Amino acid sequence: MAEYDDKEKLAQLMKPEYMSSEESDMEDGEPIFRVRRLQWLKEKCNKAKDTLDKKYSDSLPTNLRKLKRKRVLSVEPSEGKPPQSAPGWMLSKTWCDNFNSHM
Repeated sequence: MAEYDDKEKLAQLMKPEYMSSEESDMEDGEPIFRVRRLQWLKEKCNKAKDTLDKKYSDSLPTNLRKLKRKRVLSVEPSEGKPPQSAPGWMLSKTWCDNFNSHM
């Protein structure tokens, strides 16, 4: 997460418009959230979010941690496009190249 130690970048990355989408589902009789990652977001950004989410989960008291709904990464990415305000440091070069080749 070294590249994203800048608190301003991390705060921007955590804004709602840069968050993955989640769908309620059931797995083994338990409610879960199926997370659909933003396909245009750099993998480093996803890893930074994963690290922050883990730190948050670990900071919860045991009784609240048990109540937190399990999140499972979906094989299906989110179909959303990046907002026009998305800074270049967030955008996946692969996604940008593919998107531009289809224009």
